[in-house]
Amino acid sequence: GSAGVIVNPIRGVSVAGSYRYGGTMRLRVVDTLRTEAKVPSRLGVAVRLDVITGLTLLGSADRNEWSKLNGLGSTTANGLDAWEYSGGAQFTGQRTRNTPWTYSVGYRQRDLPFAAAGAVVSEKIFSGGISAPIAGPRAMLDLAVQRAARDAASGTTTERAWLLSVGLSVRP
Repeated sequence: GSAGVIVNPIRGVSVAGSYRYGGTMRLRVVDTLRTEAKVPSRLGVAVRLDVITGLTLLGSADRNEWSKLNGLGSTTANGLDAWEYSGGAQFTGQRTRNTPWTYSVGYRQRDLPFAAAGAVVSEKIFSGGISAPIAGPRAMLDLAVQRAARDAASGTTTERAWLLSVGLSVRP
């Protein structure tokens, strides 16, 4: 089960919260119960600020209890409870045919649910993007680039990536 709420305490400020409670999962082979675990619970909060025209600021934090999955599969695969934090900004710029361009920047940091070589793995992502009108308000071209990095606390495992996404939205 899950529940969420969004509150607007004052104009231009939105605060959201959500919670998920997981039930029981069972691993069966034919009719024989092999293992059992819980679906991870999750708690999240977020804040959105729209106090300056054309600028939106966002921030969030989530907690996932991945350890509730322990015991479902292999005894060597143990889930780790993890936090995730993110923040970003979106702002409007120049106009083309009375349709604004939109720019976005963001950052996200989280721990992954499983260890590498016995160490917690942390992931950090920096992102930026642009949404440009190409046919007034009827078609938008979206471009985004992300720089992702994963590191194990022990320093033995690292991963780096550049991610590029391109999208086209067309409204009839």
